[in-house]
Amino acid sequence: MQERKKIIADAVFLNVGSAGTTRLLVTARAKDLIPRSARRRMQPGGSNGGPACVGGRDRRSAIPITTWAYDAATDDARLTRVPDGDADLLSAIRARIEEFARVGGS
Repeated sequence: MQERKKIIADAVFLNVGSAGTTRLLVTARAKDLIPRSARRRMQPGGSNGGPACVGGRDRRSAIPITTWAYDAATDDARLTRVPDGDADLLSAIRARIEEFARVGGS
């Protein structure tokens, strides 16, 4: 038997890792479990903190974007990625780091 509980709190901290937290939030949003008022307050860089890390994407890059999407058939959020894209990604990261080092005088 599955039990269902509703918990009301001023703040919620998810500590299931980056992928786990994203998976939970994507699923909750798709199922409309996050109140709209909370969505407006949770802007990155606002008084609530975050983001914990910063990333970027070179729009000129041919490397495909990985995305999270909710799948209602499985009731789960899944990360889609190109399995053989890791080598290209590592090469692009290496080139960008070398460019930063060159510009910075290293």
